[in-house]
Formats: sequence, structure tokens, C-alpha cells
Amino acid sequence: MAKGFVLTSTLAIQAPNMRNVVRNINNQLKGVNANVNVNLPKGTAGQLQTVSQNLQNVSNNAKAAGRSAQRMGSSFRGALSYLMKYDLARSIINAFVNTIRDGVTSAIAFEREMVKVSQVTGKTMNSLKGLEREITSLSTSLGVSSSSLVKTSRVLAQTGMTARDVRISLDALAKTTLAATFDDITSTTETAIAAMRQFNIEASNLERELGRINALAANFAVEAGDIGVAIRRAGGAFKAAGGQLMELEAMFTAVRSTTRETAETIATGFRTIFTRIQRPKTIQFLRQVGVELQDLAGNFVGPYEAVRRLNIALKDLDPRDVRYSQIVEQLGGFRQVSKVIPLIQQFGVAQKALNVAQSGGTSLARDAAKAQQSVAVQVVKVKEEFQALFRTFMGSSGMQAMVKMALELAKALATVAETLGPMIPMLTALAAAKGVAFLAGGMGRGRNQGGRINRFASGGMVPGRGNRDTVPAMLTPGEFVIRKSSVKAIGTDRLRKMNRYASGGTVEQMAKKKPSIKKLGFDEPFKRAKSVFDGLQGQDQVSATVNRKKISRADVEKMYKGAQREQVLGTLALNNKASADMFEAVAAKKSRMKLIPGNAPMDLKGRGLKYGEVKFKGRAESEKAVINKVLRQHLTDKTKKLKDSGPDRALSSRAKNNKNR
Repeated sequence: MAKGFVLTSTLAIQAPNMRNVVRNINNQLKGVNANVNVNLPKGTAGQLQTVSQNLQNVSNNAKAAGRSAQRMGSSFRGALSYLMKYDLARSIINAFVNTIRDGVTSAIAFEREMVKVSQVTGKTMNSLKGLEREITSLSTSLGVSSSSLVKTSRVLAQTGMTARDVRISLDALAKTTLAATFDDITSTTETAIAAMRQFNIEASNLERELGRINALAANFAVEAGDIGVAIRRAGGAFKAAGGQLMELEAMFTAVRSTTRETAETIATGFRTIFTRIQRPKTIQFLRQVGVELQDLAGNFVGPYEAVRRLNIALKDLDPRDVRYSQIVEQLGGFRQVSKVIPLIQQFGVAQKALNVAQSGGTSLARDAAKAQQSVAVQVVKVKEEFQALFRTFMGSSGMQAMVKMALELAKALATVAETLGPMIPMLTALAAAKGVAFLAGGMGRGRNQGGRINRFASGGMVPGRGNRDTVPAMLTPGEFVIRKSSVKAIGTDRLRKMNRYASGGTVEQMAKKKPSIKKLGFDEPFKRAKSVFDGLQGQDQVSATVNRKKISRADVEKMYKGAQREQVLGTLALNNKASADMFEAVAAKKSRMKLIPGNAPMDLKGRGLKYGEVKFKGRAESEKAVINKVLRQHLTDKTKKLKDSGPDRALSSRAKNNKNR
């Protein structure tokens, strides 16, 4: 057997002859055919077919699983949609209920705070209506909580402000809640009261002063709340030294933005510094180093001017100089060195802050106007409008009377409960005895309602109302009980008459008294054909199919031609009795039925039990009225047949009909 070998060939092709060589190779390979025989093991074809079938089954199973997953996804989507709708409806209902509850609760709390204001000011609730209207106006126009405003008004009233000053101050304080620099209205109110009392600020100027604080907090690394702490802690000492509110705010801003110490420690240091800087010993010491802190009249120049002169005098002095340390220690002591140094060195920052404060008096109003664009503020405004509505509702005389009546009723019930207190053990024992009797009766005789047991030994109608098993019954084996619906279908008269034959007797015609023909509204001919009603009972029902059709002018024009059409249309246009008769003739032709002569219940008669009712104008008859007329017309036709055939033939005809039925 030949072994495998490796054939190595080298082709030397010159570039100019490359195309000819490729063309010759392609021409020589055109007629080359190669037979490839693949020898597979026995059974491979069957295995491949099995694999193909398995793959097909896997594909079908995957498709079925996909359809199942799709159906499950649809079910999940439906369930999720239902849950979302239910949750949405529940959320809406809960929101509505919560709104009512919160509205009533806030109205009661608001009234309580107004009562506190009345107690503080000594004025009546009616005289405080103006303040209440002001609070409502501010809360709904600015989007501020009315509960916080009414509490603020009580705090302001405790300071002895007049009602007018309280309303003006509330306006300014309400705007601070919309600014980005103030924390809360409670601390801002404390700051406002301290500023107004220590620096003699009128209520009309409060908004301007709060606006300056807002401008400083917006332009420097200081918070409005920190400035408020400085005013409350160091404002008195600063004012006693002859300083102004803006100067205190500017100097505090310079130290706070530089050292980032807490507002409490800075304010405490200021209080010490501004107290020590006025001492004669300190003034004499500073005069020796070239710093004069008194004017020509011998008065202290003020804390802000004093710091400015110290800044100028010590600008060129090296902080490592002993004299520098002596001056700092003389002003604040060793504990306040960290406040004295930045206070003197950063006077330029204080001057910039003072300029910002002087031009920032209107910043509060601008920030409040910008805040109105916020969705949160708009939501609060809507909420406050609802609460104002509830306050109006709760304050009405009718609601007050209803609340008073409810409270009196609750008080009366409490009194009754207190009176019945000694009887509670006895009532408990009685209730327990009733419960035992109820259980015993339920297990024994089947009574679940208690009370008198009716006697039905001879039968009869069970009294009462409803469709539940509420009447106890004791039955004898062999008796037969029928349903309530069967009683209605058979009739109580028939059942009573059947019950009379318990002891035997001659059976008579049960429907002895037939329904009155006149009472049913039938015409006179029916009285002579009573045999028709032998099988008619009060429980019989009549049904019919009512089809309503309209005949238009276009239908009439299609039915008639030429002069006849003009005649018909002209008669119909008269709108009188002749028009109605003509319309009945048109309806008969249209429906292929015959006119019934005379004053019959129906107007037209067709094949079998087909009748027609024609209405020329006015409202159409109801379906019940039409069926009533059909029954009367049918009985009229039946009566005429019996009358024309004679008594004997009528009886035989009736017997034949009964037999066929």
C-alpha cells in the first residue's frame, strides 16, 4: 500500500505574463470533475433523522413555551392593570378622606391658636377677624403654612404689639419662609423680636432689616440663622456701645466667614470685646499706642468706628510684635484672641458686607416672588385654600350649632353610661343567659330569631318579609315544602283550596271565580263568549314580538305614482282624520296586511297572529300597551268565530282545541 507523500512545487511567474497564466489555469480547470464518496457508518442516517426530529420537537416545545409565557404575560398585564386601577381609585379615595380629616383637624387647631391669641391680647374673637383674614391671605397668596403663621402671631402678640403691627410683621416673616437663607419661621421670629426691641426697629421696617440679613447670607459664607444668634446674644452690648444693627451684621459676617467658628462663640466674644473696648483703662492704653477711641466731646466713637481705627493703626504692625499682643489682650482677653484678630484684620470684608446690607433691603420680596414658581409652593397654596374653606365651614353658625349638639349628645351618652355603671355586671349576666338560650334554641328547635312561634298545623301562608330563612319551622315527616317562587307561580288561593282536601271530599272546579272581563278592559262582545276564558287565570302571561317600522315620505313616493301619489301626499298633508285614515291605508299596503274595519283594538291584520298598530302622529305606544291590544284583538277575533259557529259548534271546537293542546 502506497504511503502518503508531500508534493512541493515552485511556480516562476513573471509579472508581465500574470494575466495569461491565470487565464490558462482557469481554462484547464473548467472540465475537471471530482467524485467525492463519503462512507458513513451503518445507522447514521437514522440517527441524523432522529436528531432532526428531536430538534423539531424542541422547537415545537419552545414555541409552545413561548405561547404559554405570552399568555402568562398577558394575564400578568391584566392583573397588574387591574391592581393599578384599584390602587389608583383607593389612593384617590384615601387622599379625599385624608384631605377632609386634615382640613377638619387643622381648622380645630387654628381655632385653638386664635383663642390663645385672644387670651394674650385680651380681645374678643370677633375683633381678631382682621388678623385671621390676614393670615388666610398670606397663606393662600404666598404658599405659607397658616398654622405656623397663627403661632407666630401669638408670639408677636405676647411682646405687646398692636394688632396692626402684628399683621405687618407677619407679612415680613411669612416671606422669610420662602427665602433660601432662613431656617424656620420660629427662630426668625425670635431674631425679629430681638432686633426690634434692642435696636428700636418699627414693624414697618422689619421686612427691610430681614432683607438685609437675607442679602448677607446670600453673598457671604454666613447663614441667616447665625446672624440671628449674634443679634440675640450680642445685640444688647453692641447697641449699648453705640452701634447699629447693620454694623453688627457686617462685623459678624466678616468674622464668621473667615474663622467658621460657631455663631454662639463669636457672639459671646463680641459681647466681651464691645464691653471691654469702652473701658477707660482700654481707651487710655490705646491712646498711648496712637489709637484714639473718643471724639472731641469725650464720647466713645462707636464699635464699628473703633474697629476701623484699630485696623488702620495696626495694619503696618507685625502681629509678632509684643505691642500687637498687648492690644489684642487688652481688647478681648486671652480667651477671645481668635475673635479680636479677624475682627480687626478683616475690616475690609466687614465694609463690603455693610455695603451689601445697605442695598439688600428689598431682597426678601424678590426671593418670595421667585419662590412662587416652585411646584411645592403652588401645592401648599392649594392646600391652604382647602384649609381656609374648612375654617370658613367650621366657623359658620350652622356648623357650630351642629358641633354643639353633637357634643351635648356625647355628654348625655357619657352620663347615661356613668349611670348604668353599677348595672353593668347584671347586664353582662343577662346577655350571657340570652346567649346560652340562643345557642340552645339553635341546636334544639332551629330558632335563630327568637320570639313567637307561629302555628301551622292546618297549613297557611308564612308571614313576614324578605328572602332569607328567618322564620323557624317545625315539620312533620311526610309533609312537602315548596319554594317561595312556586307559591307565586301557583297562587295562594289554589294552595289554600288544595290544603282543604287533607281529610278528603269531593273535588270541585278550583278556579270558580274567573277574572272579570270588564276589569281586564275587554269590549262588550267578550261578555257573550265566556267560554274563551275558561282556561284564563290571573297568573297567565302573554308575550309577543313587537317590531317598530317608520314610513317616510320617500317610501310613499316609491309606493305610488302619478296622480295617485299626489293625491296620497296631499291627503297626508291635511293633518286631520282623513290623513290618519290615508296613513293606515299606506301602512297596510306597505306591510301587505289588511285593514281591520270598525273601532277594533288593532288597525291591521296579517297571516296567523300577525297584527299591526298604526300611529300617524304623537308618541308611539309602549310595548306593554301594544301587547295588550294584540291580546284584545286576538280574543275579539276568537269570539267572533265562536259566535258565528253557534254554541254547539263552539263547544266542540273548544273541546277539539283542548285535545290538540
